[in-house]
Amino acid sequence: MKKIILFFLLLSVQAAGQQRIGLDISTRMSNLNLTVHYQRVLKGNLLFSGGLFYGSMGQGHHSGDTQQILAGFPTLSPHENVNQSIQDSVGTASLLEYIQKGRTGGIQFGLGYFHAFGVQHGLRMNTNLRFGCATQLTTGYYWSEESGKVRAKQHYNGHLVSGVTMEAYHTIRTTGRLTFYYGLKVPYYFSLDKSKCNPRHTTDVLYGFEPELSIGMTRVIGKCE
Repeated sequence: MKKIILFFLLLSVQAAGQQRIGLDISTRMSNLNLTVHYQRVLKGNLLFSGGLFYGSMGQGHHSGDTQQILAGFPTLSPHENVNQSIQDSVGTASLLEYIQKGRTGGIQFGLGYFHAFGVQHGLRMNTNLRFGCATQLTTGYYWSEESGKVRAKQHYNGHLVSGVTMEAYHTIRTTGRLTFYYGLKVPYYFSLDKSKCNPRHTTDVLYGFEPELSIGMTRVIGKCE
């Protein structure tokens, strides 16, 4: 991993092309993410990019079945502390349902390609690696066979975030230095430390593909080419 990061850092230092800074906002309607990024032309239409991301994860929800609990198969969440049964004076309550929400932040870096259609319009595609941290609140709902009641308990968890993001944008040059863009950002999230976070269901946040609509603006810094 250190070798990969060093490789991209060397690319950014050695490159001598046009430089841009940018800001974009992306969402899948249940979340909102902000990314600040730097771009530099390496050679021809090839770009290096690096930046910071921060925002909400949206909401994840998974519901089980009481019959599964009776059969010895309670609902499993990505977090072990959420999966633990609750013991009280009445008896044992097992996880039936959970709701997730929280925030993420971290760094990203990668490569991209740009193609201009005349002076004003263009197409930009990027692939970025993402690494960061998440602070997550999970509300677990636990069902007791003895009482037949459901009780709620909240759990806080922090864990690493990792993923690969594929992006495609239509770019519109508005002035000599400013460019507006809009398009699609498709992160694919996976867990590097399943002891801290082990997503199991497609409805879990930060698991698999989570496409987002995105809009943003870049500005040329330094020499304007």
